[in-house]
Amino acid sequence: MKKASQEIEGSSEELDTQELNKKKAELINSISKKLEGLKLELQELEEDKKKNEELGNEVTEVVKKVCERREIRKYNQYIEEQSKIIDLLLSLSGRVARAENALSTAEAEDDEEQKTSLQQLLTKLRQQYEDAKTLKNSVDKKSKTVSTFLKTNLNTEQYQDYEYFIKTKSNLTWMSREFNDKIKLGEEQLQALRGSMLSSDKAL
Repeated sequence: MKKASQEIEGSSEELDTQELNKKKAELINSISKKLEGLKLELQELEEDKKKNEELGNEVTEVVKKVCERREIRKYNQYIEEQSKIIDLLLSLSGRVARAENALSTAEAEDDEEQKTSLQQLLTKLRQQYEDAKTLKNSVDKKSKTVSTFLKTNLNTEQYQDYEYFIKTKSNLTWMSREFNDKIKLGEEQLQALRGSMLSSDKAL
C-alpha cells in the first residue's frame, strides 16, 4: 500500500513538472517572438541613426562654410558634448536600475551585508546621475548660444535641418538604448528558462 502511494505521488510530481515545463516552453516561444520583433525594430532604428548622422554631416559642412572659426569651434564642441552627456546619462540610469533591482533581491533574501553595500552604491550612483543632469543643463545653455549664431548664418531650411538633426539624434540614442536593454533582458530570461527546463529534465 505504501509503495503504491509513493508511486502515485511520484507520478503526480512528474505530471506537475511536465505541465510546468510546458508552460515554460510556451513562455520561451513568446519571448523569442518578441525578441525577433525588437531586433527588427532595432535594425530599422540603426538605419534611421545612420541617415540622421548623414544629415548631421551635411549640416556641419554648411556650418564650416558660412560661420566664423570661433563659431565653428563652439558648434563642434557642442555636438561632441551633447553626444557624451547623453551617453553618460544613459549609462548611469542603467546602472541605477540594475543596482535597484539587486537591492530588491537582497531585501527579499534578507541579506543585510549585501543590502548595506548596495545602498551605498545606489547613493553614489544617484549622486553621479544628478551631477550628470547638472552637466546636461550646462550643455543645454551652450545649445542656446549655438542656435543664436546659426539662425543668423543659416537659411530657414538649413536651420530646420540642424534642429531636426539635434532633436532626432537625442531621441534615437535614447530609443536605441531602450531597445538594447529590452533585448538583453529578454535574452537573460530565455537563458534562465532554458536552464531551469534542463534542470527539471535531469531531475526526471
